[in-house]
Amino acid sequence: MTIIPPLDWLQDVDRIEKVVSLLRASGVEELEQSDLEGRRIFLRLRQQDEVATSLNLNNQSVDHTHTLREAISAPYFGALVLASPYEGTRSWGEGDTVDIGDVVAWIAQGNLVIPVRATVSGIIVCVLKEEGELVGYGDDLFEVERRSATA
Repeated sequence: MTIIPPLDWLQDVDRIEKVVSLLRASGVEELEQSDLEGRRIFLRLRQQDEVATSLNLNNQSVDHTHTLREAISAPYFGALVLASPYEGTRSWGEGDTVDIGDVVAWIAQGNLVIPVRATVSGIIVCVLKEEGELVGYGDDLFEVERRSATA
C-alpha cells in the first residue's frame, strides 16, 4: 500500500528549501508529486554553472565577472525545428546573441508549428538537441550564457 502525503506540507517555505537541498544533494533535477484530490506540484532545479572572479593587480582594480548559464526549454512536445520554416526569419546557433522573446527554434507536431522563445538574454553557448529530434515539454534545448559585470 502506497501512502501519498497531502500537498499541504509543501506550503511551508522551510520545507520547500529542505526538499530543494535534498534534490541538489542527490543530483535530482525534477520532482513531481500529485495527491488523491488531483492537485499537483512540480519542482525543477536550474543549475547555475559557474561564477568566475578575476583580479587585476597591475591596475589595482578588481573586476568580478559572474557568468550564469541558463536553459531555454521546450514549451511543447514534438519534433524540434532549428532551421527556420518561414521565409524572412533567421535560424539561431552557437555564438549567436539572443534577447528575451526572440524566436530561437520551433516545435512541429503535424501541421502545428509552435515557436520557442528565448526566456533569457545572452549568448547561445550550446545547442542541446538536434534538428528533427523529438522533445518533450520542459526539455532543455539551448544553453545560454548570461553575463553581468561589476567593478
